[in-house]
Amino acid sequence: MKFKKILLCILPFAVFGITMWIKTGNWIIAGKLPIANGQYEYAIILGAKVNGEVPSLSLRYRLEAALDYAKVHPNVKLILSGGQGPDEDISEAEAMKQYLIENGVDEDRLIRNSINFHL
Repeated sequence: MKFKKILLCILPFAVFGITMWIKTGNWIIAGKLPIANGQYEYAIILGAKVNGEVPSLSLRYRLEAALDYAKVHPNVKLILSGGQGPDEDISEAEAMKQYLIENGVDEDRLIRNSINFHL
């Protein structure tokens, strides 16, 4: 009798725990699904450090991914987002624009959005 009471008390928590475990797994799986499929008119590329006028390694990785995406989805315009820090000769958005144009992306697909930072 006592065992049944304990089981009845624990059972709701066990069911809740298993349910949350399954839901969490489904959320993780859903988070891995690609959603960048070209259905939207714009894609945003976030800026990163520019060394003088040269994109940093981190920014080049982003730009390479953007180039791949732009080739697969030629209808998508790219919003280039990145300001200019005090140690950068040009804004990150401008460096991104130059890089993408040099690598075959039409200038009319690029929209610069830059802010200058002067701390």
